Amino acid sequence: MSLPPFDCHTHRLRPNAIHNVRLGVAGPPSKVWYCAGIHPWDSGRYTVQNVQWPINDHQWVALGECGLDRMCPVPYERQQTVFIEQLAISEQFSLPVFIHCVRAFHEVALLRRSDSYTLPWIVHGFNKGGNALQTLLDAGLYVSFGSAILDPATPAAWALPQVPEGSFLLETDESDVSIDAIYATAAVLRRCTVADIHRSIDIARQNTRLSGLASPTA
Repeated sequence: MSLPPFDCHTHRLRPNAIHNVRLGVAGPPSKVWYCAGIHPWDSGRYTVQNVQWPINDHQWVALGECGLDRMCPVPYERQQTVFIEQLAISEQFSLPVFIHCVRAFHEVALLRRSDSYTLPWIVHGFNKGGNALQTLLDAGLYVSFGSAILDPATPAAWALPQVPEGSFLLETDESDVSIDAIYATAAVLRRCTVADIHRSIDIARQNTRLSGLASPTA
């Protein structure tokens, strides 16, 4: 039996998906791939020193979600400190990074341009207009789109067709929408087939080191 479409970021237990774990808030689930990190909304309580990192767990395939959020009550300087400390961990353990970014795209892009960082960064749940998309792409980041693309009036629905093949991923995040529905909508927006979307996602997974993952049931 073939696997369902790849869901790069979810808060629900789904097959062929990377599950989000907010360190300090919840522990890793069993027998699934997951990303783990300190969310900016949790960075007022937690640091990289007072959470338990799953260093020896082969199911830990990415760091995050972590990042910057100007709508968050945690002081921005504190968020920056915890974010940068986590970026160092991603480099240490060769893990791609899932980034939560709200009104801080320019700052994230500036960090990405630093010679200190070599691992792929993915801005998850992208749904922003203006020049934010090009700012991220020009800095070498990848973007992931979720259920927002189902509404043709959203910035996400406009942005997805602008992204080059192999530079975007798709996700369900916290929604109860199926990843199949998101793939089908992505094909409509990009005026291609669902098979074309699968091919582009396969390229993006290779680019972001999310292909060839060890079996989560091993």
